[in-house]
Order: sequence, then structure tokens, then C-alpha cells
Amino acid sequence: MSLPHARANLAVRKVVALKQTLEAAAYTVRHPVILWVIGLAAMSIAFGGGLDGFWPIYASGTGLSLPHVALFSGAISVGQIMANILAHRLRSVPETGFYILLFSMGALLILATGLYQPWTIVVVALIPGLFKLIDVNFDARLQGLIPSDSRATLGALKTFSGQVVMTAVLAGFGTLAQATSYRIAFLTCGIVLTAVAVIFLIARRGPSPSSQT
Repeated sequence: MSLPHARANLAVRKVVALKQTLEAAAYTVRHPVILWVIGLAAMSIAFGGGLDGFWPIYASGTGLSLPHVALFSGAISVGQIMANILAHRLRSVPETGFYILLFSMGALLILATGLYQPWTIVVVALIPGLFKLIDVNFDARLQGLIPSDSRATLGALKTFSGQVVMTAVLAGFGTLAQATSYRIAFLTCGIVLTAVAVIFLIARRGPSPSSQT
């Protein structure tokens, strides 16, 4: 609050903002690889952020006590921190590798929910950190794929897309859990993740963006 106000270099009006948005959209159409990067990043934001509040419910459902659930939640946070620190080590992994990672995450969730025993929290605790690996890497790849004057616009598009999908995930998860059980809702999320990964693997064509980061 004590710092002097910065002098405005550019007065942005709605017309200018709309023009920038349209130019960014046109650039994306000319470079379809960006859509795939935004798509997987949005899925990571949606499921990673959407399920964050439900992991303690998973732990409680397996029979863990409240103190153990708290420790489980702390372990998840530590795992996410470590994923953020180590994410750069995966910068050379091809795009397909992250689709396989997403499939593996869905498979882990299916396995853990199918067994649904207290020890399966060890498996589940890995999943939020893996979402962070995808999110950090694909955000970096998106930054490397687009020109500087479109980064803010396309970055906002990625976040907006993730929030839209997250809203659908939360609504679907809650409705399904209320109609059946949390266990079924978690199992369905695992199935959806594996299905999305398979769709990306089959449909994705063209060069990987990893070389441009």
C-alpha cells in the first residue's frame, strides 16, 4: 500500500480485449497441439482440484480414525509440494507419457477403491501429487508454445476450461455419491480418468510440444 502507483502504459478497452481474445483463438486453431495441451491441463485442474476436498472422505470410508485422516491429508500436501519441486525433471517426457500417467492414476484409483482397505490410502496419496506433475509440466509447455502477447489470454482459457470441467466433476461426484455411495463416486472418477486418457492416446496426432519447452 505504501508503494507509488504504477503509471498506466496502455488503456485496455473492451474492444481491444475482445480483439486479443479472437487473435488468441485464431492462433490456437492454427496450432491444434495447443488445444491438446490445454485439454490435458484442464483435466488435471478439474480432477486434481475437484477431488482435493474428497480425499479425507475416502480415508474415513476405509475405517481410519480422525487423527489418521489428518495425517493422511498432511501426507497428500507434502506429496504435492514434492511434485511441484520435482516436476521439472519430467520436462523431456513426451506428451504421450503424460497420457499414460493419467491412465495410471485412474487405474490406481480404481484399484484402491475396489479394495477399499485402510492401507489403500498409501496408493491414493500418490494421486494428487501426480496431478501436480501434469499441471506444472503442461502449464510450462503451454507457455513455450504460444507468443508472449497471447500467453495471458490462453492461460486464462486453460484455467477457465479447468474450472468448467471441475464444476461438472463436483456436481457429478456429489450427485452420484448421494444416490449411491462415495466409494462408487471415487470408482467412477477412476473409470472416467482412464477413459479420458485412452481417448487422448487414440485421438492425439502430431508432434509433441515437449521439445519446445
